[in-house]
Amino acid sequence: MKESKVIVLRRETALKQMFEAVSQLDKTKEVCFDTRCFDGHEEEGDNFYRMFELAMAMKARSMKIPFVSIDKTKVS
Repeated sequence: MKESKVIVLRRETALKQMFEAVSQLDKTKEVCFDTRCFDGHEEEGDNFYRMFELAMAMKARSMKIPFVSIDKTKVS
């Protein structure tokens, strides 16, 4: 069974929080992000997802592993 953790993002530090969480992941851990901080700030949220997705795609490419795009409609 995977260890699960919920991280409540803050708009001011959301990217930093996600990168820190992702850097600590391994195959035994699962992280869910609470993105309600972007409710009412949809443009900022869209920019956040684009920047995070680009950075993760670049990381995956450098590690020569496949990258699966984030489906933000399933992120809560």
